[in-house]
Amino acid sequence: MQVRGVRPGIPSLAKIGTPRWMRASLLLLACVLTSGFAVRIQADVALIAHYALNVLSAIALAAFLKRHWWIRRDRVEKHGNAHLGRAMLGCMAALWVSGVALLIWTNETILRMVHVAASMALGLFLLWHAAWRWRTARSLHEPRVMPFAFAALMAGATGVGWWSTVAFKPVPQPYPSQTMPAGSALVAHATIKPGALPSATECATCHGDFGTQWRGSAHANALNDKYYAGLAGMFGQERGAEALRYCATCHNPIGLMEGEIDPRLAQTNQPGTNAYEVRGLGVNMSSSARAAEGVTCAMCHRAISANAVNGAMVVNSLEVVLPKGSQAQLALQAAPAAHRAELRPDVLQQADLCGACHNLRTPDGILLEPTFDEWRGSRYAREGITCQGCHMPQTIARKVDSALPGMVRAHGGQPGAPSSLSGVDGGSSLLTRAAALNISASTDIITVTVANTGTGHYLPSGADDLREVWLEVRALDASGAVLWQSGILDRYGALPPDAVRFGKVLGDTRGQPIALHRFWLATTILQDTRLAPDEARALKFRMPAGATRVVASLRYRDVSPAFAEVALNQKTNVPVRDIATRELEVSQ
Repeated sequence: MQVRGVRPGIPSLAKIGTPRWMRASLLLLACVLTSGFAVRIQADVALIAHYALNVLSAIALAAFLKRHWWIRRDRVEKHGNAHLGRAMLGCMAALWVSGVALLIWTNETILRMVHVAASMALGLFLLWHAAWRWRTARSLHEPRVMPFAFAALMAGATGVGWWSTVAFKPVPQPYPSQTMPAGSALVAHATIKPGALPSATECATCHGDFGTQWRGSAHANALNDKYYAGLAGMFGQERGAEALRYCATCHNPIGLMEGEIDPRLAQTNQPGTNAYEVRGLGVNMSSSARAAEGVTCAMCHRAISANAVNGAMVVNSLEVVLPKGSQAQLALQAAPAAHRAELRPDVLQQADLCGACHNLRTPDGILLEPTFDEWRGSRYAREGITCQGCHMPQTIARKVDSALPGMVRAHGGQPGAPSSLSGVDGGSSLLTRAAALNISASTDIITVTVANTGTGHYLPSGADDLREVWLEVRALDASGAVLWQSGILDRYGALPPDAVRFGKVLGDTRGQPIALHRFWLATTILQDTRLAPDEARALKFRMPAGATRVVASLRYRDVSPAFAEVALNQKTNVPVRDIATRELEVSQ
């Protein structure tokens, strides 16, 4: 009698002395599959078992293949199910190769998909083989049937376990917007345990590329920015050191929440801290190394909700425990769903999160920096173009160190207003896309049209009484000599009074302009000549006789030389950047 699926002349496994290696291989493979899917439930424990079982199963399978296939490969290849055996071996190879690759690149989605697909295919092969052996066996108690039946049970348990972990495992969800659950706090009024929120250094242990990008950003330098320190010193001198809590909400949120912004506790030259002096009061507001990180990773990734005004952000202040050591990190990377849910809240994708700090009123209620409100009233908001869409564009980097490079959101390098300070990212790619110029001329009139073509808020925005954006126009004759000019800096680097400027002028109680960005004195806005989103403004100048060429430039610098000198306590050369330049040949 011929057994279905087996050609005559092929000896049974029992006769060639391989059942024990086959049983060991199949049982170990079933355990490998089970431990692999168990990683989703308890990664730190299951991974160790998974490693050991893989090594043991490889040894057992190698012995089995040598005895059953390599020595008798010519005869085995004639077996009726040889093609399915080769397919099973292919699944095993894919399983091990993708598994080894996942030790290095644990967060690669494609590798994960290959690994899971090979696991499921191998489990199905085991089930099929067990069913086939059951069908062709003469007795349930035949020795060669039992290992396959047990393997089938293990493979079935693996499938059920995998399905149940995906279908029923509870995954922590971010808090819904506008709620204040236990363990949360409004940044401006919070008191949290020191070290509850992770530092950027801890995050960069796994997210190295993001850490590198962030370190050169304005966010990372929010507290260490020397312009901020100088301004905070003036503010504290005129309003008292306690007033610095207003600034710290956005510039030093960790220090504020951990109780460092308290003049009663301030020390001079405290070891391991970075301090800035409140001028005239003899008080150094010391800050810990953790607080000196400024707007750190946790401030966005632990946010629960945000109200777009004066740092009104709610954060989850419950302590985050990050893994220490390579094995713990690998366990987290193998089952990252809970970590992602904890540190990728819904508000992270919303412009409101940015608006919390980029929508400011003065302590007396004057709308000082309404960048978020400007965006909210523009077509950019209506079209769904958020702050993150422009200021965090896609770039090539690794999400985590254990992943291959891919397209991710940039965490630095796209400032809207590049800083003139060294150590702070000076990229200007957004600035050069912010506006466009056009020139036309008649016999006696030059018309320069300036258009805000690239920003979803006013140009300039932010500290717009401090920013300097102006139009420089020159008319030249055929020899290149300047016949007339406007907006040319004087020998001290200052703008002449008649320059065409785009900015805001704050006024005090007497209606006088306020210099040096002393916003705490502002009671009114005397002038606002900024360009709204998509606004085009035509400016006319008289054409001098003999002019053959007109050159216009829209120029920018983040602070005036006068402010830089006061803030840095020394004379400094503030670089000027060109936003746009245009020339026109004039026919006579």
